[in-house]
Amino acid sequence: MIEWAVTSSVLILVVLVLRRLLMGKISLRLQYGLWALVLLRLLVPVSFGTTAVSILNLVENTAISNPVVGYVGGHTIQLSISEPDPTLPLEEQQKQYEENLEHWQAAMDADRAENGTPIPLGTVLLGVWAAGAVGVGLWLSWVNVCFARKLRRSRKPLETDGPLPVYVAGAAQTPCLFGLFYPCVYVTEEAAANETILRHSLVHELTHYRHKDHIWAAMRGLCLALHWYNPLVWLAAALSRRDEELCCDEATVRSLGEEERAAYGRTLLAVTCQGRVNPLLIATSMTGSGNGIKERIVLLAKRPKTALYTLTAVILIAAIAVGCTFTGAEKEDGVTVTLAEGIEAPQAVSDYAREYVEEQLSFYTEKEGYEITKAEIVGLTAISTGSAAENSGVSMYLLEYRLKAAHPEEVVLAGGMTMEDGAITEWGSAGQPYLLLGWADSGEETTWEPLQTTHTLPIEENYGTPEMLEEYGDAYTAMAVELYRSWRNSKKGPEPFSADMLSQGVYDALAREWDAYNQLSKEARLLSSHIPGSCDADFDDWASCEKFLGLSIPNPLEDSSWLEKGTYVGMPEGFRDAPRVRASWYGSWNGHVEWISVQSGYQSGDLRITLDAMLYGDSPIGKPTDSGWSVELARQSYLADQTGDAPLIVKDEGEQYVSLTAYLAQGHALYRLDVIGTPDVQGELQETMERALDCFF
Repeated sequence: MIEWAVTSSVLILVVLVLRRLLMGKISLRLQYGLWALVLLRLLVPVSFGTTAVSILNLVENTAISNPVVGYVGGHTIQLSISEPDPTLPLEEQQKQYEENLEHWQAAMDADRAENGTPIPLGTVLLGVWAAGAVGVGLWLSWVNVCFARKLRRSRKPLETDGPLPVYVAGAAQTPCLFGLFYPCVYVTEEAAANETILRHSLVHELTHYRHKDHIWAAMRGLCLALHWYNPLVWLAAALSRRDEELCCDEATVRSLGEEERAAYGRTLLAVTCQGRVNPLLIATSMTGSGNGIKERIVLLAKRPKTALYTLTAVILIAAIAVGCTFTGAEKEDGVTVTLAEGIEAPQAVSDYAREYVEEQLSFYTEKEGYEITKAEIVGLTAISTGSAAENSGVSMYLLEYRLKAAHPEEVVLAGGMTMEDGAITEWGSAGQPYLLLGWADSGEETTWEPLQTTHTLPIEENYGTPEMLEEYGDAYTAMAVELYRSWRNSKKGPEPFSADMLSQGVYDALAREWDAYNQLSKEARLLSSHIPGSCDADFDDWASCEKFLGLSIPNPLEDSSWLEKGTYVGMPEGFRDAPRVRASWYGSWNGHVEWISVQSGYQSGDLRITLDAMLYGDSPIGKPTDSGWSVELARQSYLADQTGDAPLIVKDEGEQYVSLTAYLAQGHALYRLDVIGTPDVQGELQETMERALDCFF
């Protein structure tokens, strides 16, 4: 609305200036034709393309506030989660964040009950405009309907030779052309009684008809309804009506002949003395105000013509005006992620940080549809982990960023995200993001390789175990060292699958999953514990699963005659109606599948056997993210502890069970094979594991 009003007003001002400067120096038809540009701009609410000369570039660069003026209903208002004290240790920061999250939820509930939905000022003004447009439209319609009724009741046919019906109407104060779909000419009784005035009046109104001025008059009324708040539009309507009459006068004299120019001028004076037409009527007429009729008489005598150089100047100015007002503001290719002043980090680290923030920016702009005006990295803090070797290691950086929203009140803060001064922050329910990069120093240069992006909560949960803390001291060092080991041995592991290996069915299911998430209400998104993008499907057998995925995942256990078929949870077939084979996968909103897990179960006597084939792909920023942490952790553990090509076997036992877990990599899959039994069958357990592994070699 603001852009529409600004461009329309600017174009009106340009035409007003041209009209003032060129009055009497250009033909009246050209003068009237300039208003066609204004009419088109007033009726078309959109701009055509973007240019650097658009007047909207000034509007785009001007901050327009949209404050909240009230609340209604029972919906929640936006609140931000307080950020933890950055001086605290990282573990304490996470605990403080969780406490702040609880306070935020309580505050949201209280505001929902007390305040309700915020009503921005822009919404109120839009409602006022709509009410005004309807009101003015009804007013204009009522005035014209009443005038039409008066004409029909008082009119009498007048026999003439012409393309339109002609009536003598007592309700007409001046000769006029009225009617949109069935136009008629109406003359006053005084005009009908004078042969010269009648002839001039008929030629004048028929000229209006040839010019389609009755249609332009209706469009002028529509413009007044749409732009009722803009005084420049009302002024433009009055002056365009006057120029309409000037153009008609010029064409009427051409039809009558030069010898009747003076007589036609006297007719104008006589008709003007009869009365005036309501300016709200969509009727053409021969009358006008005192200044208007004076102007018409003067120009009739002056007979203005357009010089070639004047015509060239008018066309050039009009073209520039159209370019400035019919086009939108020049858009940048996109919001550029910038680095705040004072941040010092290796180029590879800052580039990796930009890639991550660009992915978040893309999510909010392309997927969620929010307008982000600024994206800035405000912190890249190196975390000391003590994981570096002499000439290589893994570095960890805490990433902080701000995505400034054009309309913060419209942003839905899902997944525990927070806002600070109208900007989306990096804080979420999983904490803050951490970037991990491997580096190697050859003596001449240091090379960097992005390894993984994770968050506070996964680090604490997955690497803050008692065993990890006892060995490394803290979860962050544990993760860095474990990741360093896996990075140094990364060539041993399975290769990531590529996007073109998967079937369309995988992507269709992912699209349905995200569509279902997008259809959730704001409250449902905030309260849902489901991770959007997580999919699963059940199958009768392993081959059916492979066919669906479009990817070959060898499983020699499926055809082993010595194993009894079970469910994916490792129980006999039919146990709790569990499926034979279950495939699970995760994909981001833009259709990137990050990991796949295919599970099936078997039985050998009293032993339960499960097989999980884990496959991973590259995340949108190049490396696995938290979404595939279970797959990635298993891969890391395997790579760190594997000796040569032999499978890695881990034993776990409790009071009522003993289990052996074997990891082995083949092709694109990292297999996890579990054999579980009671403590009294440990010998059989080991034998069964060896027999199962033999199937793979």
